[in-house]
Amino acid sequence: DVASVETAYSHGATDFIVKPVQWALLGHRLHYLFRGQQALLDLRAAESRNAAILNAIPDLLFELDSDGRYIEYRAPGTAISAVPIETFIGKTVADVLPSAAADAIMAALRAARQHGSSSGVQFEEPHPTGSKWFELSVANKAVAAGETHRFIVLSRDITERKQAEARLAELANFDGLTGLPNR
Repeated sequence: DVASVETAYSHGATDFIVKPVQWALLGHRLHYLFRGQQALLDLRAAESRNAAILNAIPDLLFELDSDGRYIEYRAPGTAISAVPIETFIGKTVADVLPSAAADAIMAALRAARQHGSSSGVQFEEPHPTGSKWFELSVANKAVAAGETHRFIVLSRDITERKQAEARLAELANFDGLTGLPNR
């Protein structure tokens, strides 16, 4: 009866068979159940692979909407920012970052929206131990029709590279023989 079927579904049933059994349909239903089980196994394997990929990425990774609002945030264990995730989720980049950094991120989002991706945007952020430099890579994230644009952002700490570039520039401007700057 209908009430029994509704009760079964409300308790987690995914299908039912009526009596008398229609043997021609039973094979199709079993095939459907096996296909659903395989889809679940494939999904678990994909989730495991994606988790491993995320764990291998040494960069800050976050998802932003088109307003620059944090949807998701993931910092690797080596990140300079050991800030709790609650500091970011639901807030905009302008709420949590210095204006120059927020402006750079928003410019990268606009470029990614226009071109599909953006990379190489760099910005400097003040830090208690000295300025830190970051480089962004941004990509559009596929969303359902009617949803706001979303972006996946990787932020790499390039402070050491910037410091090395500054040292090389100083060396290039210094004449080791005379001790005077090159002219």
